[in-house]
Amino acid sequence: MSNQRVKIKPTPWDIREEGYQKEHNLYFESNFTLANGYMGARGLLEEGFPEEMETYPGLYIAGVYDHYNDPYVELVNCPDFYHGEITVGAYPLVMREDNTSDYTRTLCMKDGTLTREFVWTAPDGSKTRIFWQRFFSMDNVHLACQRFWAQPLDHSHPIVLKTGFSADVFNRRQQDYPPLKTIIPNHHLAFLSAGVSPSSGAWLSAQTKTRKTELAFCSHVKAVQGGELRQYTEKHGVVQEFTFACAPGEHVGMDKVVSVYTSRDGRAPVPEALADVGETY
Repeated sequence: MSNQRVKIKPTPWDIREEGYQKEHNLYFESNFTLANGYMGARGLLEEGFPEEMETYPGLYIAGVYDHYNDPYVELVNCPDFYHGEITVGAYPLVMREDNTSDYTRTLCMKDGTLTREFVWTAPDGSKTRIFWQRFFSMDNVHLACQRFWAQPLDHSHPIVLKTGFSADVFNRRQQDYPPLKTIIPNHHLAFLSAGVSPSSGAWLSAQTKTRKTELAFCSHVKAVQGGELRQYTEKHGVVQEFTFACAPGEHVGMDKVVSVYTSRDGRAPVPEALADVGETY
């Protein structure tokens, strides 16, 4: 991390980052962490990172520890359900300081929401406004929510959003931090199963390798202003992919509800997670 001063704006209820500051990403990931006592996630960029950016991904569930292939017992990094790969026309959205403007990231301490907004300029010069918002429920600690909006400002390119779950996640060896330059992954999770339902639902089941704690994740997605949904399983998880036909100035988007259970909760986690978001299989 550089020694330059971090630009952050305090308000009565908000902690706000103004302007995209790639060199301070680790700082902001920590400061924009959300949690509800059952699970929590670092403030990662939903759409991913440039290869050169330092990042420490982390989504954790209380009590889920493991020590597979490692002398340390540690909190397991769990599947990230907030990620969302975006493609505008032929161009994958990759944020850089020279193609991102009007950028803000705001943690509202009153509402418990984390919101990001920015305008992204594609290689062809077209501009798209992007909006993300997430929170963890305090009423039902097994639930999390996410909202995505996109607004083409001067083009009609189709917009594709890919989200879902993957069990191909890992912890970084504790003795290798710092620095983060050399990443030695430790995969604590074994993929068990995944599936989709006709009613816009998807689920993933995985298990810690040493302690055999089973984890279940289920999501229900809904398109805002249309959007064609395609769902499919892959090697380590499941994908929910929206394709939006767009017009300049029109908003398109998605709302997502996620339910998370583990075998530590005393019930079969997959049926419980499915029931929480109204899904059956």
